[in-house]
Amino acid sequence: MLATTSTGLIISAMVLFFVDGGALAINDVTRAASIGGVAGLVVIPVAGRLARAYSAKTVYTSTLFIQALVLSSWHVVSAATATTLAIIGFSVCVAAVNATVGSFITELGIPAPDMALTRAALRTISNIGIGCGGLIAGLCLRFGQAGIRTAIALAGLFTLLAFLNAWRTRTVEDGGDGGPGRPITVSGSPYREPRYVGLFLSNGILSTHTEVLTFALPAVVLLWGSDRIDMVGLCTALNALLVILFQMKTTRRAATLRRTTSIAIATTATVVMTVLIAASGHVTTAAGTACIIAAVIALTVGELWQSSVEFDVSYAAAPDDNHQEYQAAYAFGRTLARAAAPVALGWAIVHGDGGWFALGCVYLVAGVVHATLATTITHGSTR
Repeated sequence: MLATTSTGLIISAMVLFFVDGGALAINDVTRAASIGGVAGLVVIPVAGRLARAYSAKTVYTSTLFIQALVLSSWHVVSAATATTLAIIGFSVCVAAVNATVGSFITELGIPAPDMALTRAALRTISNIGIGCGGLIAGLCLRFGQAGIRTAIALAGLFTLLAFLNAWRTRTVEDGGDGGPGRPITVSGSPYREPRYVGLFLSNGILSTHTEVLTFALPAVVLLWGSDRIDMVGLCTALNALLVILFQMKTTRRAATLRRTTSIAIATTATVVMTVLIAASGHVTTAAGTACIIAAVIALTVGELWQSSVEFDVSYAAAPDDNHQEYQAAYAFGRTLARAAAPVALGWAIVHGDGGWFALGCVYLVAGVVHATLATTITHGSTR
């Protein structure tokens, strides 16, 4: 929760920190973030490899510490080039943290049957942390530039506290034969296993819910007129609240069903979301509002079930001696899909019904591929 509270602060204050402070123009910030996203994709497999060699805890905690230092550097850099590099460095750290947090959890010695529920609980806590960070940032931003700088300083502090908390946490690696310099074990790279590649890429496509809320929803609402833009915040809050309330319950329910059933629910809900968004442009304003709210609910249902499947499949499909690289590969799939999502969503919005129909077909194909590959998993569970 400490790390995600930092995330909530950064989401709310990063652009304002650099633009309002005069360090960079808005297009420079977005360009640096895009470059950082690409660099993060390159770093993710490397982070997984390092986690395999030195333990996920080592890489995860080291990256959190570096991230705290990078956030601190934001307060002292002034030249445009240095500021751009600071943003890119932060993006790379975020990618490395996301690549290793899953395997760090596997090193806690949690029994396999409890892994999905544990990750669901952590996701719920993470969402609460992001919400708290957003609220703290909202209070800070009331005080102008000083408040913005305070929000970023708090983000660095929370990241440092997250590092200290993770560093003090004992894992099975701390008491075993592993550690720095341990030999690489027998399992190969997940990027050379076609089944796992198909799983993490199709899962990545199905996991683009945040991008729909961030890019597509505001754009669609703006097409109605700026007087309805307040809907965006309400829909985002609705999504966050539903995830917090129902992620644990959904994951428990998913554990009693076949994987293909859970994937079918996630896929169907996501496809329904695209239909509802497309329909919102062909009805009255009141009916369009209802369509958007229904679309957010459908999106959230898809998100809840997709996450529950991911918690299970990413673990069950990976060999026990190499969760480090395999969990990082799942993060690679999510990051790659989310990097492409803004372009795909923008294309869908521009092309109207045809665009949303095409996007729905992409989600449908991803769901079918994911379900088909999930039936081949024999490790961990027979579901």
